[in-house]
Amino acid sequence: MKRSPIKKGRGFAVSTAQRAKVKDARCLVCHSAPCDPAHLVGRTLDKDGDPRHVIPLCRRCHTCYDTGSLDLLPHEAGFREEMGYAVSLYGSVSTIKRVANNKGIQF
Repeated sequence: MKRSPIKKGRGFAVSTAQRAKVKDARCLVCHSAPCDPAHLVGRTLDKDGDPRHVIPLCRRCHTCYDTGSLDLLPHEAGFREEMGYAVSLYGSVSTIKRVANNKGIQF
């Protein structure tokens, strides 16, 4: 039997609270629905499943963000609480670099 190339791990795990947060929300970028819970900072840093780790993004915008082609900084007004939480945990430079996907950000 041939083994699957898929690696074992957390996959796309999000907490129940994170799913509930975006259930009826609209995408912060294009305002469409439905939305996925998109981790503002990498999933590997989300140890507690706190809803402040995620923001609502539609599937298209979520994919663009994860692949580095979407800068969320211009949309920051829609997720200030989450930005503040990320900065308190990971620092301002790391958070801004991730949110902006390093687009034009030099420190």
